[in-house]
Amino acid sequence: GDVISDSTRAAPHTTYGMTKACGELLLSDYSRRGFLDGRGVRLPTVIVRPGKPNAATTSCFSSVIREPLSGTAIALPIDGNLKHALTSYTAAVDG
Repeated sequence: GDVISDSTRAAPHTTYGMTKACGELLLSDYSRRGFLDGRGVRLPTVIVRPGKPNAATTSCFSSVIREPLSGTAIALPIDGNLKHALTSYTAAVDG
């Protein structure tokens, strides 16, 4: 897969992605200027979100796991061959 490093440039396709990119740029600039000692973390998609599916682009990844566990059938809204990085909230918090 692709390796993401400090020199990887963001290329957002959504308002949400643009907002995240702006936050990273501000953090980088404020750290460079010595206003703070900042660190940014880019996490993969965190699943399984509780509750019903929502409009978030990544909600489908939680649905693929959550709905069958509750006995609910789903239609796979993405290509079955799509490779996408995932983590659980416990793995993200515990490291």
